[in-house]
Amino acid sequence: MDMYLQARAFVIASRQEGVPNVFVEAAACGCLLVGTPVGQVVDVIRSVGRGWIAAIDDPRALAGAMRNASAELDDDRRRRERMRNFYAEYSWSAVIERLAAVLETLVLRRSRG
Repeated sequence: MDMYLQARAFVIASRQEGVPNVFVEAAACGCLLVGTPVGQVVDVIRSVGRGWIAAIDDPRALAGAMRNASAELDDDRRRRERMRNFYAEYSWSAVIERLAAVLETLVLRRSRG
């Protein structure tokens, strides 16, 4: 985690992903995010509220997204705020709460028949 806390931005240029743990960890540490539209990368960026998407296999688009991120580097106060907001959505308790709601809905549907 120390490396994420020292970083100001994090880039993941994948062709295929699920939910990339390194991306989630970087977001939780307040890094600005740059990624390709694979797996849940876009969802993570949306939940953080700041980040850039570059087309897959497009080095110019990736470079542009990285330039945009570097122009937006901000102070530690805003970084801590992003960390709190991200944690509120992706903490284990928040994830379990959402999962419980989905399971409850499925059980109710099944019992109704």
